[in-house]
Amino acid sequence: MSLNSDDDLYVTGANEWNKLHNPTSTGDCLTHSQRSDCSTNGYHSDIPSNLRARAEKTEEDAILQAVVFLEDAVNYRSIHHKVDGTSLRLYRFYHSTPVRWGMYLVIAILLLLAFIEHPSSLTKTSDIRRKVELPAVECGVVESVECLCLAAFIIDLFMKSYLIGKQQFCKTNWLIAYTVVMFLYVVDWTVSVSMLCSEERRLRRLLRPFFLLQNSSLMKKTVNCLRRALPEVFSLLLLLFLHIYIFALFGMLLFPSVTQRNMNNSTDAGMQSSDSYTEEGNLYFHSLPKAFMSLLILLTTANNPDVSLPAYTEHRLYALFFIAFLVIGFFCLMNMLLAVIYNQFRGYFQSSMQASLLRRRLGVRAAFEVLRRFDISYDSFQNPDNATQIPAALIRQVINRIHIQQCFKQPLLQSVTGDSPCDLIQFKEIFKILDVPLKKSRRPEIVFVRRPILMKIQKICTHRYFGWFSSILAIIHIIIMSIMLITQYDSVMQSPRSYLTLVNCIFALYYMVEQLVKIWAHGFRRYISFKGYIFEFVLTLCLECVIIWHMVEYGPPISSKYDTTGQRGALTVFELIRISNMLVLLRLIPVITDTKILYMIVSTMIDLLHNLRALTGIILVIYYDFAIVGMYLFHGVILKPPNNSTDTPSQIPPCGSYEQLEYWPNNFDDFAASLVVLWDVMVVNNWMVFLDVYSRYTSNWSQIFFIVWWLVSVVICANLFIALIIENFISKWDTRAQQIRRERRATETELTNMSVHQMFNDQLQEPNEAQIQTELSKHSYLQFEYMRSGLI
Repeated sequence: MSLNSDDDLYVTGANEWNKLHNPTSTGDCLTHSQRSDCSTNGYHSDIPSNLRARAEKTEEDAILQAVVFLEDAVNYRSIHHKVDGTSLRLYRFYHSTPVRWGMYLVIAILLLLAFIEHPSSLTKTSDIRRKVELPAVECGVVESVECLCLAAFIIDLFMKSYLIGKQQFCKTNWLIAYTVVMFLYVVDWTVSVSMLCSEERRLRRLLRPFFLLQNSSLMKKTVNCLRRALPEVFSLLLLLFLHIYIFALFGMLLFPSVTQRNMNNSTDAGMQSSDSYTEEGNLYFHSLPKAFMSLLILLTTANNPDVSLPAYTEHRLYALFFIAFLVIGFFCLMNMLLAVIYNQFRGYFQSSMQASLLRRRLGVRAAFEVLRRFDISYDSFQNPDNATQIPAALIRQVINRIHIQQCFKQPLLQSVTGDSPCDLIQFKEIFKILDVPLKKSRRPEIVFVRRPILMKIQKICTHRYFGWFSSILAIIHIIIMSIMLITQYDSVMQSPRSYLTLVNCIFALYYMVEQLVKIWAHGFRRYISFKGYIFEFVLTLCLECVIIWHMVEYGPPISSKYDTTGQRGALTVFELIRISNMLVLLRLIPVITDTKILYMIVSTMIDLLHNLRALTGIILVIYYDFAIVGMYLFHGVILKPPNNSTDTPSQIPPCGSYEQLEYWPNNFDDFAASLVVLWDVMVVNNWMVFLDVYSRYTSNWSQIFFIVWWLVSVVICANLFIALIIENFISKWDTRAQQIRRERRATETELTNMSVHQMFNDQLQEPNEAQIQTELSKHSYLQFEYMRSGLI
């Protein structure tokens, strides 16, 4: 369907109506005076029913097109999809919240299969010394679940390809990759079923995270930006490699091993007097691979200062070698790597956000063009191409049908003032509200009582000083509890009638009275609008329940009539006191909301969890695939130690080894244990233990797996995570600092929730008219070629 054909429909319909009700007409469209007469005489109701039905259907399709285009703008989606009525309804259903969450559920089920399929992670511990026989899932159970998930993905792929069309499908690399992955997954699934689940290594396990990637547009943007930033990152990684390589060669020459010394004149008196740096060479620099790995681990500071102690013991000046290596490598090159990743990724990500802004502007402009072309008013009948304005009622009708958060819909409706039509500039200004960070809705006003005394009490209880007073009391409570736990831990934790229990009862009573007073002073609706108050109320209620339980089972803390020995209920005195103390510690959290700076920092960190979901998903994908690869490479290579392994001195494991540190639960024998090992290596503390044990049980080539994991997880992903945190934190800090300065009361501050797109609003440029017209002209299902700049 094209706009031109519908314009012809409207003009032809107007001419037919004119011929029926105005015999003197030559077939041209009615003039404005003739339309007014017809409307006065009631002729408009005599339009043929088939023409009226066609017009109403076309109007409905036009409104539906505008609604979908605006929803695309809200969600930064492309407008290049089919626009007929059936396709648009299917398109809205596909992007609806239930379908979207249904796909997330299917992806989650598919990813969680790694925990139950062989080798199963459904055991209490991963310690190979105590591991029992792994629970086995019958063949066909996992495959049946996979089959259902595959069916959902196939339907998803067909719906996507149908909605955007063949031409657009061939231009989308992610959909082509989606098709290839689906084909490989089906082939591998078929092989597994035909072999009755007897194969140990399955390719489709590595393909599962792809479904998570392709289902998130922001994750795909992040992957594309990361892919484009890799060349610059690799150039600095090459420099880092040369730094380690050169210092490794210097180390071999500076600290020769016994073998290297024997190759020279062994009777050299000078050489015979330097046994300590020979120990340095024997331990860390006896070969180039060993020297390289020793310095690579030193670059992560995991073996510092152990690697330098033998040489430093011989002569203090040898420390300069290791200091120079760390200053250049750790303090300079690694931080330069963070700066390069931040700069490059931020540039590419900003360009991606610029493309998203263009998509939003295209959606708004396409909606305007559709509405002004398909308006079935008499002005559109006369000359649709000259319709440069849209009735306000029609705009409100479209906004009401958009699936959007209510906090956005209300401002949009309020911005359409009066009944005057809107031109293009006004239409675009209306929907620029979408670019504004989301603000929390205003809280209900306080309703003061009429009695003067009660009004004064109400004003005192609603003042910020009352909140500060409560925070000070909570801090005093925690200080008293800390002093008692430090000085009298055994007595206060074992006795039901200790001073600590009495203090907890007194403060718990105050906390409950405080919450009741706040509910009365603020009013219930205003009270529940504060998340901090709700948290305080739940916490206080739990503390009161624990105190009441304690007094019912063991008596009041000031009474001596009850027996203090033994356990009377489900929980002992120690457990009840411990739970109450933990709840008291949690009472400190609301204190943060009364401190502007702390509140701003914590609220920013909470928003970071929302805005960094894309990068978190990518890290999850990397963890998933590396865990599967680690299982394929190292499953079962570490064997259970014999019971008498330490009976003789020769069987005692070396200090600092995998066996001596008892790292037995850290292995690749199942998926959950593999994730933990990858996390331990990512933290890089003692990661040389894993390098050593797997090189001993397999070969030195196994170290490549851990080095690649370190590069991907620490050097790239962790630095990228830090870079995005810096960018997000700076943006939110500046925004919220300005908001808090504008407000006199911290509790009344209208904080905003900024999305990733809104973080870059200040750096983005508005698309010009030429860009928008060029992109609109590329639409495969709508023809905008009649758009002339003179009309806008």
